[in-house]
Amino acid sequence: MSKTAMSDDLGSIRSGMTGIFRKVLVDDQFTLRDDMTPDDVDGWDSMTSVSLVLEINAFFGIDLEVIDMIEMREDRKTIAALALLIQQKIRAKA
Repeated sequence: MSKTAMSDDLGSIRSGMTGIFRKVLVDDQFTLRDDMTPDDVDGWDSMTSVSLVLEINAFFGIDLEVIDMIEMREDRKTIAALALLIQQKIRAKA
């Protein structure tokens, strides 16, 4: 799906996020769940956060910042919270 046609529905966002996590973590079998936090994901460190931000921004055509991921780790926010943040940023660009 192109950046300009990116859907802001959470199902599409989660699907895109799953592909991004699989690519960054180099794990084609990785399953992303809404209740996961960064601590639940093997290999999610500061470099992974940077890679995720770059891939999320490219895929969704948004401007997520690394600080958003740092805060997610520090505050133990869930994948569901990240999906909502992505949704907000997609809608803000519309």
